[in-house]
Amino acid sequence: MKSIKKLLILQAPKSFTPTVQAPTIQQFSYNADSDPQYQAALRNAQRNAQVAGQAAQEELNSRGILNSTVTSDRLVLNFANDPTIKG
Repeated sequence: MKSIKKLLILQAPKSFTPTVQAPTIQQFSYNADSDPQYQAALRNAQRNAQVAGQAAQEELNSRGILNSTVTSDRLVLNFANDPTIKG
């Protein structure tokens, strides 16, 4: 039994250096034009913005203040600066 222990000790490496390989990092790539979930959400947001804009105009018109130049200009600017509204 002692001879086996000696044999194992003699065969054991004097130093152990593990090799660690760094993970490969892949660059993130995303194309919103080919993502069906994103496109559906975008269409939904555009539709909601149009409905909200129309409702705002109807409310202003019912109060008689839609004819105001300042009000009309602000509405146009808001819609022009909103990236979810196209067309």
